[in-house]
Amino acid sequence: MWIIPFFIAAVLFFRVLGYGMVFDDFQLVEGVAPNLTTLAETLKNLHGFGGVAPTEYFRPLFLTWIWFNKTFFDNSLVVLHAGVYLAYLATVVAVYLLGLELFNGEKKRTGAALIASLIFAVYPLHVEVVAWISAVPDAAMTLFFLVSLISYIRFRRTGRIYWLATTTVLYLVAILFKETAAVLIVIYPLYDLIFKDRPWRLRNYIFYLILIMEWLVWFFLRLAVVSSNFGIIGIKGAGLWGSFVQIVNILGFYFFKSINPYPLFPSYITMPNPSLFMAALTLVMVVAAWGIHFWKRKKKDLLFLLIYLLPLIPPVLLTFTGTSRIVLAERYLYLPSVGLSLLLGSVYISASAGGHGTRKVICYCAFLALLIFYGVGANRYIPVWKNEMSFWNYVQNIHPESPTPYTKIGQAYLKMGDLDKAIQSLEGAHIRQDDEFGFQICYNNLLIAYTNKGDYKTTEMVIERLKREYPAFIPYYGIGFLNYWRGRETNERRYFITARDNFESSIKKFPADASTYYYLSEIYRDLPAVAAFYSDKAEQLDRLGSFKDKNSPFRGYTIFHKGK
Repeated sequence: MWIIPFFIAAVLFFRVLGYGMVFDDFQLVEGVAPNLTTLAETLKNLHGFGGVAPTEYFRPLFLTWIWFNKTFFDNSLVVLHAGVYLAYLATVVAVYLLGLELFNGEKKRTGAALIASLIFAVYPLHVEVVAWISAVPDAAMTLFFLVSLISYIRFRRTGRIYWLATTTVLYLVAILFKETAAVLIVIYPLYDLIFKDRPWRLRNYIFYLILIMEWLVWFFLRLAVVSSNFGIIGIKGAGLWGSFVQIVNILGFYFFKSINPYPLFPSYITMPNPSLFMAALTLVMVVAAWGIHFWKRKKKDLLFLLIYLLPLIPPVLLTFTGTSRIVLAERYLYLPSVGLSLLLGSVYISASAGGHGTRKVICYCAFLALLIFYGVGANRYIPVWKNEMSFWNYVQNIHPESPTPYTKIGQAYLKMGDLDKAIQSLEGAHIRQDDEFGFQICYNNLLIAYTNKGDYKTTEMVIERLKREYPAFIPYYGIGFLNYWRGRETNERRYFITARDNFESSIKKFPADASTYYYLSEIYRDLPAVAAFYSDKAEQLDRLGSFKDKNSPFRGYTIFHKGK
């Protein structure tokens, strides 16, 4: 029966194999991958995106996958998309097999497992994970955790050490793909507590000890590599009550989104509306009531609810640690949807059990309608992730008041060489004055567009306007780019020296701006007076440059070409 959801999922998402890059994919493919020259070098750069963009991530197997594709498949986008696609298909099958294990003893066991797998296969919120290269950690972590849980259930029923060893190894693989698996360690003893398939034995405690040792090794290794602060309590400036309100809002948002995934939106959207606190609190209380009910009457469903709830802990913790500007994301519901799918499988068993034929027909029709409802949504949402332009056009249509899509569309037009459309979109961004990061991205790209167009007068006017209206913001990168172009046009050394100073100032203010490193390394490489001193530094900066343009007119250009 597993072949049915597998086939539906394969056909539904097959088109993603030909998709391009979106959002963080550019940094991953063009910035991270070139740094991972060897496997040893990859394992040395476990901090964030391979040392290019420092983050709070510790995902060594994710970086190993990127290195593998870069080394053996020449950084192929098809292979990267295929990796996520195949992991998703395998997860669809894993949900079916897990359903068979957890619904064991039920008359409708196969039907419930099939329903759970079908819902997971067509769930529209999965599009972000399956169609997005950067979502490899979510896809892989979910797959290996589910197979690990299946192995553990079989160990508890058969007592074979083989299944125990498989459980331990696969859980370690899951946690090394993504940190979310860290909170799932409690699922194994909770399964024993709820199901009690076999008497508790010494080997079970030994297994728990092994899991705890794995977890501690991962924790301290992550702490040593990333140096995260796990002790921050409360949201900065919000206080305990504000923190509580924020947590309830986030959980309420995820609960509502799980039930009704529409409208679908990409993950950059900001925090939920605080005015909806009471609605969110009501949803949280309802879920808590379900948990109490399941504990008293349907403990099997309690495990499904915990599989849904536990993976939501890390996204909520993002609010406390400040490790991410993105608090709400559809991909955070990828693993929780396994628990939701199993809960719906359990509902199917209850609804179709006993009664007359009419009740069963209504039950079947209701689940068929739900599958169609989800499947149609997923089918319409998949093309949004085709490339950068389709992605941000979709966002712009949903949130025309947000400046982010205008900036991103302008960047996309800039890459395509359509300078007029790039300028039009970037000018329409209307970045808020307090958004310094947005200023940096928008106006530096706007200055680049005007400069590439050869409109130096307008470029200077924009710079003067920014200095006058927003004195706290100085677009060093955009000014450096202008001076670089002027040096190329006039062959005057002073422009390149000024550009060097501008780029160095930009690095001090925004150290993760990879493009700055690239142009600065080009300048350093061509300064004869300091060539020997800066040769090593230039190579290092080249390695850090995430968005190098191989067709750039600057490449190989000597700043002393005629202007010595």
